[in-house]
Amino acid sequence: MADEDRLTRMEELVASLLQVAREHNQVHQQHDEQIGSLLKVAREHNQVSRQHDEQLNSLLQVAREHEQVSRQHDEQLNSLLQVAREHNQVSRQQNERLNALTQSSRESDERLNTLVELVHSHDESIDGLREAQANSEQKIAALADAQIRTEEAMVNLSHKMAELAAQQAHTEQRLDALIDIVREQRNGKPPQQS
Repeated sequence: MADEDRLTRMEELVASLLQVAREHNQVHQQHDEQIGSLLKVAREHNQVSRQHDEQLNSLLQVAREHEQVSRQHDEQLNSLLQVAREHNQVSRQQNERLNALTQSSRESDERLNTLVELVHSHDESIDGLREAQANSEQKIAALADAQIRTEEAMVNLSHKMAELAAQQAHTEQRLDALIDIVREQRNGKPPQQS
């Protein structure tokens, strides 16, 4: 009779152990599913991060191109300034010649006609310079608008990157908590209530 009781208790103990094993396997499967979900989130996060890197590289490329255009505009502006200085020098020389021609025009109508032609040429040069200066100002204004748009895009990207960093920190905290739970269960400790 004692052997039958002992056998019955052993069968009950084996049944209890099998139940515990099934429950443990179920919990382990749930943890695997959660880890799979977290890994999927991590992969999506890495993809978003790569997209942000590509956008940042594009913005950096735009900034480099913008800087190159700016340097070209500076060179053009310097060239225009050089032309203006040369024009002023030529203008002073022409004024001196004009005075000389004005004095000599009293003596000769032919010299007066030559002087008038020089004045017309001088006026055309000034009109050309004004036109070049207006074009340069338009290009500088367009460059300033492009720089403003670039700065706005950089600010938006910085905000998005800060939000992404906060989301990544939260994901890492949840993953750390999950790792702690799995370790405690493997060590035979019940999970701590948070």
